Order: sequence, then structure tokens, then C-alpha cells
Amino acid sequence: MSFDPDYLEQLVACDAALDALGHAERAYAELPHDPTVQSYYGFLMAAERGRLRHGLELCELALGAPEHSVLVELNAARAYIKAGRKPDAVRCLQGGLARAPGHVLLVQELARLGTRQAPVLPWLPRRSWLNKQLGLIAVRLGLR
Repeated sequence: MSFDPDYLEQLVACDAALDALGHAERAYAELPHDPTVQSYYGFLMAAERGRLRHGLELCELALGAPEHSVLVELNAARAYIKAGRKPDAVRCLQGGLARAPGHVLLVQELARLGTRQAPVLPWLPRRSWLNKQLGLIAVRLGLR
């Protein structure tokens, strides 16, 4: 069996993550030191089996590899999302986009995740009544 990240990505995109997990397990058995394999296996372990700690450890190990693809950062971000660690996910996605600007999967994941805009009045806390009201008005006027 040869490892094909495109095939795994197609399985993930088609919501066939259980099939993708089986493929990733076989790939990990053959290529346990490949960062891309580690990241797919880690993400799928977190997503499908709920083994967040083990999945995150594999993704972080893959991120630490000197030469890793942007798919590693994408999968790590997905695992962080499953673990409820949105700031870490955003950091991974932005790091991947710094290395590969315009990468479609990274852009899609970041858009799906969503990011908050800066408060209207940055010197006031985000939860300030005034910031909330001005933000609502700006949205209604189409300024944001």
C-alpha cells in the first residue's frame, strides 16, 4: 500500500472519516515517522475515536518535524478544533497560509472556523456595552 494524502483528503471531504481512519492506520503502520501520515492519523484519531490527547500528540509531533507540508498544519488545526482549542487552530492555519498563501483547504478551514473582527473601539473591552452597540450598528449599516 502506498500513502496518498489526496485520497485521504477526499475521504475526509466526503464525510467518510471512518474509512479515512482505516487508511491512515495502515499508512501509520508502514510510515510511522512521516509527518503527513502522523498528522492525518492524529486528526482522525481525535475526530473519530475521541482520543484527543493521543491525536494532538501525533499532530504536535508532526508539527515539530523540520520538513512538513501545509497538510500537517491543516490536520493539526482540525485536531485542535475537535479539542476546543480554537486559538491554536487559528495559529496553525495562519502559519500554513504564511508558507502557502492562498492554499484552498487552509483558506476554507479558516473561513469555516471564522475569526472575530476587532472591536469598534479598541481601547474599550470587547464586552463593553458601547462596543457591542456600535458593532451592531456597523453591521446593520453594512460597514462590517
